[in-house]
Amino acid sequence: MATNQVSEGEVIQVTSAGNYTSGLPVELGELFGVPVATTTSGAQAALTVRGEFALVKEGGAGVAFALGDPVYWDGGNGRAVATPNAGFSRIGVATDIAADAATSVNVLLDGFARPEEYITSSATLQGLGAAGAATTTRSNVPLWKNKTGRSVKLIGAQFRQIGPIELATDANDTYALSIGKTGAVSVVASVTYDDSPVLPAMTVATAMTIITTASADVFAANDELFATWACALNDAGKQMPNVEVQFTFQVL
Repeated sequence: MATNQVSEGEVIQVTSAGNYTSGLPVELGELFGVPVATTTSGAQAALTVRGEFALVKEGGAGVAFALGDPVYWDGGNGRAVATPNAGFSRIGVATDIAADAATSVNVLLDGFARPEEYITSSATLQGLGAAGAATTTRSNVPLWKNKTGRSVKLIGAQFRQIGPIELATDANDTYALSIGKTGAVSVVASVTYDDSPVLPAMTVATAMTIITTASADVFAANDELFATWACALNDAGKQMPNVEVQFTFQVL
């Protein structure tokens, strides 16, 4: 052991910020661990920050864990949960299966409470032109690739039309935009716009509808986000301007 090494990092000594109970996890900022012994506030406490523990879990439908699933901590209720939410922190991964009705889950602790992380990205789709109600379509346009090394969940998608459509705008000018994983498969967000009777400039970002069936909104490492972009304009010479799409992902 180096002369300046304080510990091996599995069990650390901290000053209790409250009354700690042996086996009942505590969250101290971004530090998460399980007290070795019951300790009164202000006293030195041994805190195990790495290791496998059986922790109380949320019960009820939709809160099962599979082996290797991320585990989040609901500090307000003092329990492990399967779904990230505001104020929850990721604390480790499940080391066994825990069904909905189970009252505990085995967790391999990361050693810290990782607050929720978010990343944003944007891309510009080149404007489309079509005349006489013909439809111009671009399929499987690459927008973004998950290079975080971790899974992310799409939680927000917006688009805005950068400028007005050229020339006069008639009824039945339409466009449709959908985004998804692996080309046109697993659509996760979409919008369809019919002028009825006028398409506006759309310079303000507008939210898209996110589709969450079959976990289509979760992107594993190296999964790609694609767009399918279609436009029908009635008058010759019309041009759909560029469209900017913006995304927000939650890192799992």
